[in-house]
Amino acid sequence: MWEPKTENELLRDEKKKEKDAKFIGIFFFLLLPFILTVLNKFIGTQAYRGAPFGQTLSWTQILEVLPKMFFLSSIGGILMYLAFRKFNNITTQVCPKCGKLRQFKKNDNCDCECGGEFRLLSEMKWIENKKQEQNKD
Repeated sequence: MWEPKTENELLRDEKKKEKDAKFIGIFFFLLLPFILTVLNKFIGTQAYRGAPFGQTLSWTQILEVLPKMFFLSSIGGILMYLAFRKFNNITTQVCPKCGKLRQFKKNDNCDCECGGEFRLLSEMKWIENKKQEQNKD
């Protein structure tokens, strides 16, 4: 059955969400220069007349553009962090009384047809009913 999460569980979920957003931002910050370096070194910067590979850069040329890559990836990492924080929300609602699920709607009432009230799924947790477990045995 569905029960509301405790304050500690909600706080733990918020900290996990923050940690995941930081991880995505740092991962993007470190991964983008690596990918660009590999592409520039082994695949090339431009394709010429249908050739599968373009002109590759030397390691000294890559080291010259590496600060620019890290600058761009830091901007990208910050944007990824902010986007992950803003758009990583669960919009599904659940009625704790009957268990019905629905998508969150801003201008819709929160009442369920069974008489219960819809709540965000991220604020709820599933707990096995002990009486049902005892009846199964």
